[in-house]
Formats: sequence, structure tokens, C-alpha cells
Amino acid sequence: MQKRFMNSTDIKLVKMSRRAILILLIAGQSFAGHTAHSNTGQISPLSNAQILVIRHAEKPDIGEKLSDAGYARANACVKFFSNYKIDYIFANEQSHNSNRPAETVEPLAHALHLKVNKSFKNNEFAELAAYLENGTFAGKTILICWHHGEIPELLNSLGCDANSLLPPKGKWPKTVFGWLVQIKYDAAGIAHATVINEHLMPDDVDQKEQ
Repeated sequence: MQKRFMNSTDIKLVKMSRRAILILLIAGQSFAGHTAHSNTGQISPLSNAQILVIRHAEKPDIGEKLSDAGYARANACVKFFSNYKIDYIFANEQSHNSNRPAETVEPLAHALHLKVNKSFKNNEFAELAAYLENGTFAGKTILICWHHGEIPELLNSLGCDANSLLPPKGKWPKTVFGWLVQIKYDAAGIAHATVINEHLMPDDVDQKEQ
């Protein structure tokens, strides 16, 4: 077999190939290192945060405001939430027939010297959940007051399972106003939720009674 000797062009190609392989190897190591750092060093936007979700207080048969019982509950919330060290309060934006979520938390907001964020409409629960992941709320306690019909989807958007929290159908009962869903996020941002009976009014019922 006749031997073929490399000419100057072949030598240049070999050198270029070796250089390309070396660059790819270095780039691969750099990417792997960056990925590992991202997976282990990145802090979750909701790390060690706590989100409290409630329904607005009682309503009258007609009108956009609270009933007398609703105003009584709103005032009772001031003492009830005093031990939670709330940093932010959210209520859905006023609609043409209801401003009850905002009215429910106004006495508490006044007592805590906090402003109620009413930037999100009733059906913008996914947008609210995305906003809470902007990096501002890690380690904070947030209270959210919403309409009961959208609370299950809000809970799902916050990383919970509404079907397991609100059995048997994953819905908030129409006649229940005294539940609090407490969501605690661990250091990795994983949600752990519990339903609590506020026991603020005589007719507040536990889940097992539903």
C-alpha cells in the first residue's frame, strides 16, 4: 500500500480540527458548570414566603358592598391577622357589582399602615401569581382577598392543588366566608397549604362540616 504524506494544507486542517475540539470541550465544561450553579445556587422567588388566601366577607342580597355581618368580620380580621406579620395585602380590582374584597381587608390595612394592591381583576389570578414571583416577596407574608369562585384557580396558580384542599369538588362553598388557606413555601419554593377555620363568627364551620 502506498503511503500518503500530509502536505501543508492537511497539517493546517488537522490543527484546526484539534483546536475546534478543544474549544467545544472548554465550552461544554463551562456550560455544565453554569448549569450546576443555576440549579443549586438560584433562590426561588417565593422562598420561605407565606401567602394567606381568604374570601371576601358576607354580602347582602343586593348591592356591591358588605352586609352588616360582613363589616363585623372585616373588623374582626384586624385582631385575627395581627399575629401573622403581614407585609403585603392584595384584593381584586373593583368590578361593576362588587368591591367586597377590598372592603374586607381595608380595616386591617389601615391598622397595619399598608396599602391594598388592587391592580388585578377578578379573573387575573394567573397574572397575580406570576407577579408574586418577581423576586420581591421571598420571605414575606402576603394576604390575598378574592371572590370565592376564582379562589380554586388562584390556589392552583400559586402551586397548590385545589382539588385536595377543597374537597370534594375543588370548589369554595358559596355559604362559607370563614376559611383561610395558609400557604407556606419552603426554601426551595415548594408550597405546603392548609385550610384553617377563622372562627370569627358564630356560623363559621370547619371543612368536615361541609
